[in-house]
Amino acid sequence: YLCERDAYARLERQRLEDENRKIAQYLASKRNQEQDNMLKMQHQRSEKDAIVAKISEEIRRKQQQQDEEEQLMNEMRFEEEEAKRLQREREQMEKRIRERLEMMEANEYAKFLKNQRRKREQEEEEEFRRQMMEKFAEDDRIEQMNAQKRRMKQLEHKRD
Repeated sequence: YLCERDAYARLERQRLEDENRKIAQYLASKRNQEQDNMLKMQHQRSEKDAIVAKISEEIRRKQQQQDEEEQLMNEMRFEEEEAKRLQREREQMEKRIRERLEMMEANEYAKFLKNQRRKREQEEEEEFRRQMMEKFAEDDRIEQMNAQKRRMKQLEHKRD
C-alpha cells in the first residue's frame, strides 16, 4: 500500500507539475501574445500617427502655399491699383499742364491780336491825321491863293 501511495503521490506531483508547467506556458504564451498585440497596436498607432502627421504637414504646406499665393495676388492687385492711380495722376497732371499751356497760348494769341489791332488802329489814325494835315495844308494853300487873288483884285480895282 505504501508503494502505491508513493507512486500515486509521485504521479499526483508529476501531474501537478505538468499542470503548473502548462499553466506557466499558457500564461507565458498569453503574455507573449499580449506583448505582440501591444507591439502591433503601438506599431499601428505609430503608423497612424505618422500618416496623420504626414497629412497634417501636407495640409499645413498647402494652406501655407495658398496663403502665400493669396498674399501675392493681393500684392499684385495692390501694385496694379497703385500703378493705375499713378497713371491717372500723371494723366491729370498732363491735362492740367496742357490746359495751362493752351490757356497761355490763347492769352499770348489774344495779346498778339490786341497788339495787331492797336497797331492797325494807330496806323489808321496816323494816316487819317496825315490826310487831314494834307487837307488842311491844301485848304490853307487854297485860302492863301484866294486871299492873294482877292488882294490882286483889290489892287486892280484900286488902280482902275
